[in-house]
Amino acid sequence: QDVRSLHALWGVLAAKLDALGRRAWLEQDCALLLAQDPVTPVDQIFSRLKGARSLDASAQCEALALVEWREERARRRDRPRRWILSDEQLVGIARARPRSVAALAAEDVPKKLAEHAGHDILAALERSATSDYPARIARLSDAEKPEKHQLRELQARAKARAAELNIYPEVLATKQDLVALLMGRESVRVGETWRAAELRPLLEGLE
Repeated sequence: QDVRSLHALWGVLAAKLDALGRRAWLEQDCALLLAQDPVTPVDQIFSRLKGARSLDASAQCEALALVEWREERARRRDRPRRWILSDEQLVGIARARPRSVAALAAEDVPKKLAEHAGHDILAALERSATSDYPARIARLSDAEKPEKHQLRELQARAKARAAELNIYPEVLATKQDLVALLMGRESVRVGETWRAAELRPLLEGLE
């Protein structure tokens, strides 16, 4: 039904965009998507991994190694990464540091995955201490971060502005967009699109 109605729906949406003067917004976002590398860097995926920052440095290295392993397996099998291993399961493995397939199977890992890929997972955990993972984790940890109260205030302002524009807050700006804005290095998503004019004024008066 989506495909059957798409052509007619586009006419309705295009008319709304034109009425709002936002056709250029769509064109810019489409161009941005087409220009992006379809493969997200592993370190960037790790930086968005919920719960990873609560791990100690060694466990973070193991989590990064698991993220890398999961990406490779997901691409090879043409499956979404979380179908291979959820973020929660991945962080749980890194925290528990299992050293046998039996111990791995006890960490809420799907039984078939433990049976078929358990040794590969354990090998990834072992690699984490002997490759460049510690240096990569150090670089990610040393990345400059904005003041928390400034980020909270900017998030609130962005949310309010999104409500005025009648769009979802994440369409206007992600948390990563706002962090980059506060650090004076606009993301491509902001600096080369309509978002810059909407977000730059929100920085005024931040304390």
